[in-house]
Amino acid sequence: MNSLSGILKKSGHDIFENIVEILGISLMASIPVLPAVFMVLPIGIVYLLLLAMPCFIAAFYALRQKMDRKPFKYKSFFTGFKKYYLRGLAYGFIIGLFLLILISSWWYYFKVKTILAFTIAMFQSYFFIMICASQMYTVSILVTEDLSLFKCINESMKLFLDNPGYTIGTLIQILALSALLILTVVSVPLLLAGMISIFLINTYDNLLLKYKKKDKEGLAQ
Repeated sequence: MNSLSGILKKSGHDIFENIVEILGISLMASIPVLPAVFMVLPIGIVYLLLLAMPCFIAAFYALRQKMDRKPFKYKSFFTGFKKYYLRGLAYGFIIGLFLLILISSWWYYFKVKTILAFTIAMFQSYFFIMICASQMYTVSILVTEDLSLFKCINESMKLFLDNPGYTIGTLIQILALSALLILTVVSVPLLLAGMISIFLINTYDNLLLKYKKKDKEGLAQ
């Protein structure tokens, strides 16, 4: 099992080597979602919930094919979208619900500005971060193993609990990468979905090496 710095270097190499495919797939994931920016708030949120996560999972699926050295075609995006839409939709609603709770907590604090409201908002922030960390591997498991959504969520939580430091480190690097892309604005539709997919693929595959090694050691004894 390699270190996170090694995974970051490998991901950078993979991104450079497959930049054309990453640009194409990222655009395919972003274009359907972009109209939400121009919609009024409630409709835009519903639109995002209906498309954002399924589009990201479709992008992940297409790039997983590429990283596994399987024949790559851009239509793989549409294959992944169709195959994982319902599970992606459900997963998006689950994450969206926790995000809504977090936003509501901070909105309430800024409205009343009491110690109790601040405490609740801070607790919800910590809870949301832990939820994100515990679900770091859900998409990877979903696409790689093709299990039911709740099995994927459960397996991701198990991996997080068994590897908390590695997972938190991965989350921090993804947040840092996302922040850098958001700062340039134009990089979000061009690169965000693809680059995060590559990083998640590599971190998950790297983590599996730990368990494969344990299995071999168990068989050797």
